Amino acid sequence: MYEIAQASQGPQFLHLRVVLLNDGTGVFSSHPVPALADQVHAALSPVDLDGDGLLDVLTLQDAPGGGRNSVLRNAGHGEFLANPGPFWGPADNPVKLDFDAATLDFDNDGTPDVVVTGLRSGMLDVNTRLLLNSGAALTTAAAADGAAFPVVPELAQSFGLQLADLDHDGRDDAVVAVRDELQRNAVLFGSADPQDGVPPDTTPPRIGVPELFSLSVHNRERVTYRARVDDAKVPSRWHDFRFDPQLATYNLTEDALTAHRRRLPYVEFAFGLEADELIALADDDPSKQIAPGVWFGEALWSFSFTIPDIGPEPTGALRWRICAVDAAGNKGCGPVYGASVEPPDTCGDGVVDPWEVCDVLADPACIACAAVCGNGPCEVPVENDWNCAEDCVNPEPTTGDACGDHVCGVGEDLGCPQDCVVCGDLVCEPGEDERCPADCPQAEDSGDDSASTGGATPAEGCGCRESPAGGVLGLCMGLLARRRRRAAAVQ
Repeated sequence: MYEIAQASQGPQFLHLRVVLLNDGTGVFSSHPVPALADQVHAALSPVDLDGDGLLDVLTLQDAPGGGRNSVLRNAGHGEFLANPGPFWGPADNPVKLDFDAATLDFDNDGTPDVVVTGLRSGMLDVNTRLLLNSGAALTTAAAADGAAFPVVPELAQSFGLQLADLDHDGRDDAVVAVRDELQRNAVLFGSADPQDGVPPDTTPPRIGVPELFSLSVHNRERVTYRARVDDAKVPSRWHDFRFDPQLATYNLTEDALTAHRRRLPYVEFAFGLEADELIALADDDPSKQIAPGVWFGEALWSFSFTIPDIGPEPTGALRWRICAVDAAGNKGCGPVYGASVEPPDTCGDGVVDPWEVCDVLADPACIACAAVCGNGPCEVPVENDWNCAEDCVNPEPTTGDACGDHVCGVGEDLGCPQDCVVCGDLVCEPGEDERCPADCPQAEDSGDDSASTGGATPAEGCGCRESPAGGVLGLCMGLLARRRRRAAAVQ
């Protein structure tokens, strides 16, 4: 959310010099700022002059002594200090009829410098001046009287000012509104003269600290990050940032707008990478996604995207950072931040999502549901064609080797007798008659009547042999009970 500061000219409009605080729902309330109470006679411009991440305010024609400009330095918590230091001293701040101010990083030191303009009070009066900002004070540039524009009649009534690189040469140009019915508005192009020109922009945009954010996100969640991003100009405008014909070819988020082909401030992010790996990715790398920002006032940008379904396997963290490329091609990025990716709470909706083993009301975690024979899917390894033929006839195992798939897989030789012939399980199975006498004892007399008539001794009839510990009957009864338990498991 953002607030509103309103200025007015003249003592009769003192009640209009206010700061309105936004509660986030579109409701504004008045916030008293004593530093504004008896000042602001012409205009104000919000800009972070000292690089502390807080917006300061340039005010015109309002300082004590009349007609001087001032700086209201943001002390945090909604409090402003009137020109402490002074930040803009009298020697560099003579009485003028200034009506507008614009900022740029003229000397490429990372802090916004200031150009002020207004009405000329005399034939040779310098009414448009360049002030260099050290981060602690504004001082007049070394040019004659700090003149930013030529002292010519056409610009004597300058009233409004905007700075932008109009001809894409990397230097800021100026658009001047002239309050004179006999003069036209003017465009002045930044000169390439090394002695008296405008230096090319070589400083990347400033990336502010993001608004507080969660350290964990969820699949399918719509996340939003917010931060202040500017190229030493406030308010930020689209033309402050790079024109990129390749914009539509990048891996942009689903709702990104590309028709303007401006590389607006953006969040770049990836899953399962370390910070240095994200930084190393090229813009067109499919592992990196880009979420362009949406401007919502001053130099504030909002970045939103949806966390995709990434499945049940660990992905590492979501890694992301805020970046911007200015009109001159200078790229700046903030630090890399991380967030763990967690599954959403969809257990119990009847749909087995990629992060769930199952989805039934009986298991509130959806990770250890009991297999239900007859519900359709063959839930391996609990179910197989031996204990649940209804679900597992010719099953297609979902993962790995599954007991009951008619294939003796790795690790099944001892635990899956329906797939693997196991010697010593007291069951004489095909192929064991000669190689496993423990399961298939040979008959003492192959010509016995019982062999020809179909009769059998207890040992021959159940595939068991006598044992001193329990005898033939005990072993056979144990095997029959075992088979009955298996049959009962799926009833």
